[in-house]
Amino acid sequence: MKVSRLWQNACVARMACAAFGHRAFDFIGMSERGAKACALANRWGFRVGERDGEQLAVTMDYRPDRVTVSVKADRVTAITVG
Repeated sequence: MKVSRLWQNACVARMACAAFGHRAFDFIGMSERGAKACALANRWGFRVGERDGEQLAVTMDYRPDRVTVSVKADRVTAITVG
């Protein structure tokens, strides 16, 4: 996904002031596309674990630099770090 430089800088600036886990929770309420763009701008892994109530297949390995989100109606409703 190509992200505009302005959007990328806004994501980095918005999330640069706190620890990783705390910053990741800023994704709640964002669109799936926006959350993915911010994750990529911060060099984090990103995946959807649940979409509109349907569980999706994910691996069980722990990666502290990855977020797994739940999405309902194109909005992030929950997030897990790791």
